[in-house]
Amino acid sequence: MSFKAGFDARALERVESSLREDVERGLIDGAVIKVARHGEVVLDSAVGYADRHAAVPMREDSVFKVLSLTKAFTTTLVLEAIDLGLLSLTTRVVDVIPEFWGRDLFRSGRKERVNVGHLLTHRAGLSPTPQPLPYDRLHVLSETIQAVCELDVVGEPGKAFSYSPTVNHALLGEMVRRVHGAESFADLLDKRLFRRLGMASTSLGTNSPNRSAPCSVDFQLPRRWLVDQC
Repeated sequence: MSFKAGFDARALERVESSLREDVERGLIDGAVIKVARHGEVVLDSAVGYADRHAAVPMREDSVFKVLSLTKAFTTTLVLEAIDLGLLSLTTRVVDVIPEFWGRDLFRSGRKERVNVGHLLTHRAGLSPTPQPLPYDRLHVLSETIQAVCELDVVGEPGKAFSYSPTVNHALLGEMVRRVHGAESFADLLDKRLFRRLGMASTSLGTNSPNRSAPCSVDFQLPRRWLVDQC
């Protein structure tokens, strides 16, 4: 039996072979996989397509949209801002983003109580809507914040948990941007996180269009495969 850094070489081959079979069956367009232990890379492979429709092959340095993983990036900057004394868990949103009150004060009840801690734990009472704007405009933070500020607080801040994708972390990102006085949240992420960690291929938005794999979802996947993956 052959081993690499403690890994069964045959098992590594099965992983790559399984991905190639999924590409051939149309279950996925492509994938990049890297396995390492103690700094020794034992599997580094690109299979399938970055864009099947355009017949663009996957590359080992292809760049992907990571969607909700960006919440971890935002949270890191929030915790750093707390450590720097720029924010605290009890900092109210309205104290940093005054327009969060909204234009209609008769609909602004409870907004004065929403704070950083509530946003981080999804207990702000905000709407669970994933898109205060159409998806093709969500990348414009200023427009997203404007739309979020007009939303009502529908629950009691600090009480019930209500997962609110986009809304909570958009507010957190804007709060961090303002307390740092940054030109944009993308610049702030690059300066205070990505560059420090050597994440040269990571950005908010696309900085490597020639390497970017388009994000697409096929809702016609076989039911059995969906069940298996769940």
